[in-house]
Amino acid sequence: MFVTAELIAESSIDWQKYLTLTRQILGRSVSQGLDSYNMRADSLAAFICTLDEIDTQASDPVLSLRLGEGFLELISFTFLIVADNKTFCKLVSCSNIKFINKETIRPEVDLAIAHGTLAEWKNAILYLSKVGADTTCRKMANTFQKILESKGLQQVFSQYNKANVTDGTFLLLKKV
Repeated sequence: MFVTAELIAESSIDWQKYLTLTRQILGRSVSQGLDSYNMRADSLAAFICTLDEIDTQASDPVLSLRLGEGFLELISFTFLIVADNKTFCKLVSCSNIKFINKETIRPEVDLAIAHGTLAEWKNAILYLSKVGADTTCRKMANTFQKILESKGLQQVFSQYNKANVTDGTFLLLKKV
């Protein structure tokens, strides 16, 4: 029985310092790829896009989000989750998400604070959204994904199709 998940903390970028210092040290802007796609340097997605440009000048920001697994390790998210203990155990067993949980005043309902990098959340979401996954876990994973996508991170999951299931959730299936 999954009840809810809310994003309560996320990485924050000091854009002025980041862009100024990288320009001074590298002698060039790390936002050229963003500029070529008319993307603003104002989100975590944009930050991931600029990381590739530290190494490769004028990289493709969309590819950086889709394929930049190492870059996804550099930002993190913390969720407050209300669910049953079984659902938490599945989340922990399939991922490196760190969490603390506590029983609540409602029988069989726990509160957890769960923290992980974007790469860890992506892996957990993919695992819990596959064929054969428990409906409750898939509902929770779908909620995490929707929240991350609302933060501009749709491209992180763009290699997967959403296949609607009759229980109101969706599977993530690798595009061929």
